[in-house]
Amino acid sequence: MNRIAFAIVVAFALLALSTALPPSDEMLREAEKSLFTPDEISIGLQRSWQSRLLMWGSQATHLVLLLVLVFTPLGRRLVDRLEQWTGRRWLLTVLLAGLAFFLADAITSFPWQLARWQWNLSWDLSNQTLLPWLRDYAVGQGILAVVEGVLLVGWFALIRWLPRAWWLIGAAMATMFGVVSAFLLPLVIAPLFNTFTPLRDTEWAKLEPRIRKLLNEAKVPINDIFVVDASKQSNHSNAYFTGFGSSRRIVLYDTLLKDHPADEIESILAHELGHWLHDHIAKGLLLGGIASAVGLYLLRRILLLSLHRGPLDLMAQHDPASLFLFMMLVWIGSWIAMPIQNAVSRHFERQADWSSLELAHDADAFIRAERRLAVRNKGNLTPSRWNVWLFASHPPAIERIRMAQMWQGNRRM
Repeated sequence: MNRIAFAIVVAFALLALSTALPPSDEMLREAEKSLFTPDEISIGLQRSWQSRLLMWGSQATHLVLLLVLVFTPLGRRLVDRLEQWTGRRWLLTVLLAGLAFFLADAITSFPWQLARWQWNLSWDLSNQTLLPWLRDYAVGQGILAVVEGVLLVGWFALIRWLPRAWWLIGAAMATMFGVVSAFLLPLVIAPLFNTFTPLRDTEWAKLEPRIRKLLNEAKVPINDIFVVDASKQSNHSNAYFTGFGSSRRIVLYDTLLKDHPADEIESILAHELGHWLHDHIAKGLLLGGIASAVGLYLLRRILLLSLHRGPLDLMAQHDPASLFLFMMLVWIGSWIAMPIQNAVSRHFERQADWSSLELAHDADAFIRAERRLAVRNKGNLTPSRWNVWLFASHPPAIERIRMAQMWQGNRRM
């Protein structure tokens, strides 16, 4: 088993090193053709490099914790001690093992989260002082603890009571959980961090007639476009489509409304309408359900192969000690699935971009908005193809600008 741990470490190190590949000369030339200055390109590359260092450091810390719990006797000893404390009460042991892992992971990852906050401050992208940031961080961790606790208990209960079919039922329940989470996110979770106000009740209410015209053209049944006070946290400009069913809504950052003229706001809003028209959230949930079924089936096979063979010496699939192996497999699986997930996301974004051009009929505004967003958010304007394939949930800015130019050229023909 030590060979497996060594292989995981080597694969992780090689993957991290591979993302340090510089952009090609072709990408640099393309960025300059898209009206980005050398300084803007340099800033994006520098910030992207620093971001990757923080990300890889955080991931390495998480990996070390998993390796210690899975490939040393510590994980087995911890669960045995917890079983003694609980009088071998299975459910309580599972919860305490999960809590122990959650706390250990939170403690070891906190310095990296704090460093990222300080890093964003240094780039003038964060507006939060320490106490407000700590408040948001604590609320986020509390929500994460509840969600992971529910999923943990549900997963172990299914394995214990339905040892053959738990993976299939688990996938169905995971899909249902995703639907409920998507429905509740804009109604319950997001308001814990920010205030959402209908556009008509803000200082940008004068945009309402123009936006209503766009909504009518798109034939999207939206009562209100919401504005979020994102400036209380950062200087990022953005907009997003969220929710499921009757909770669906489009949200504009107040920073976006402050920094962009009306035609660019309309173009960005049309992009979010494209997500609505293509039912991207529903499609994403469906694809997520299929991926859950495949992933849980593979997880079941690995757990069965691990019984009485690994350092954890699992007595059964529902042995609380299997939690640590489960966490490691989920972590590895997330890296394997990441390129596929991001490829789907980039496809959705291209569809939404095309809808924006078809609805707003203004490629020039689209290009100006894309350029302003990229510069304002200090994004990487020249990512390597490998990093795009691995990490990018959105197409690079120069690709989106190129598509708008192509659309514009076709319209003129």
